[in-house]
Amino acid sequence: MRLFLFFITFFISLQVSAMSPKTSKDWTEYGKRLFGESWQVQKNSIEALKKYPNLNKELTTAIEINQNRELAADVIASLKLYNLIDVLVKYSKEDKTGHLYLAMNSLITKKTRTTLIGLYSLRITSSEASLPAKIIMMDTLGRMKHKLSYSIIENWLTAGNYETQSSALNYVRRLKGQFTNKEFKKIASLALESNWYQVRLQALYSLPYYFIDFSECLSDSHKIVRKTCLDKKDKKEINW
Repeated sequence: MRLFLFFITFFISLQVSAMSPKTSKDWTEYGKRLFGESWQVQKNSIEALKKYPNLNKELTTAIEINQNRELAADVIASLKLYNLIDVLVKYSKEDKTGHLYLAMNSLITKKTRTTLIGLYSLRITSSEASLPAKIIMMDTLGRMKHKLSYSIIENWLTAGNYETQSSALNYVRRLKGQFTNKEFKKIASLALESNWYQVRLQALYSLPYYFIDFSECLSDSHKIVRKTCLDKKDKKEINW
């Protein structure tokens, strides 16, 4: 009888334990499951985060003290927490990875578009902005068809960094028709003078033939650039 009562008591305790609310996980545990998991796990994580107490405060603190900052930015982007955009704007000044800028991009709406264009246009020339941040800003401004001054593009194309030169060409391609023919020809010439053969190739593939000075690329030091140059000249490729 005692053994029977023991098993009954043990069974009831298990049931009560199962029915008791589980201790809440830290928001970071849910945040880490937003990526690289099954759709159902991601969905459950989003639902848990939406119900998480004081989530906005937790995310703000994480960004302010730079602890789990990138993860906080991912959560803000995934949950579309528009009311935290001011926090992102403030602390993106010190963003070295570009995560906060990517989070801001996820919050672009008709209401925030003008503000972010103004912010990016100003910061893209700042010496304080990190290279990843600048690349993201250039790409975003190109996608939004916002014209930067020609001098900015010229500076990027004469920089010794491959990423900035390539980003400048991607930007120019998206803004076709918004620079003068003279400016486009100068852009093509600068790109074909790049120390990076990949940038020279990119210029040939992305700009119309009538902006290209073929005397530059036909004498290029790299065989594949010369071949691409000759093909473009013969076919009169526009690629625009």
